[in-house]
Amino acid sequence: PKRNSISDKKSRICEVLSEESWRLYTKLRSEEALVLINVALENSDTHPNDWNRKGIYLKDLKRFEESLECYNRSLSIKSDRNVRMNKADMIFSWIDSPLTCPKDLDYAYRLLDDAIDTVSGCADDYYIEKFHGLKEIILEYINKDKELEEYTSERLFTITGTRYCGNPSFEKGMIFDLVREPDNIRDPDAITVYLDGKRVGYVANSLDTTSYKTSRASDIVDMILAHPKARFLMTYQDRYIAYLI
Repeated sequence: PKRNSISDKKSRICEVLSEESWRLYTKLRSEEALVLINVALENSDTHPNDWNRKGIYLKDLKRFEESLECYNRSLSIKSDRNVRMNKADMIFSWIDSPLTCPKDLDYAYRLLDDAIDTVSGCADDYYIEKFHGLKEIILEYINKDKELEEYTSERLFTITGTRYCGNPSFEKGMIFDLVREPDNIRDPDAITVYLDGKRVGYVANSLDTTSYKTSRASDIVDMILAHPKARFLMTYQDRYIAYLI
């Protein structure tokens, strides 16, 4: 009886912690919510709803890989429609944004298959169709990855700042002129991109604006003298990719 009493008390404490964590989450305090749900799970890791809630908090914090582990843990204890839907929604949010989509696109593709399998039988065709649509986009990126592998990566670069230049549209094969701006106070390595004498953007020079497959302006600035022109290749994950020629 005493052992049961201790167990009941421990269970009650975990329940209180879990509910308080949820209250914090609804107040947009996901970091604090995560701390409390971790304490609850340290005391008892057999409650599927606690794992589900942790998955929700981690999704909000864009810690998607950890969120996936939590949803899978919850579903391994008990299959629940809401958790299955939460997991699928998280995967879609993860893959749908170029800022968070895994660089391993084959992995991203498999995650979408996992999401479809997860909600099979509990979601309508309209809901599932959006995952198939995203799979087509990822497959397109996979094919573009293979195309980019044909080029020397050091000569690939991203064009940014186009919205400040009238949002020009580019077509494959267009030839750009590249001009250094050594007197640029903000960035001495700045390189302006011109098309037919008109400025259309800049060579990206920060991690936020550079596609992970391309070089930054600082990497190619010394090559501009020998290679002052570039050819437009493609739009890749909402970013413009060109190649020094």
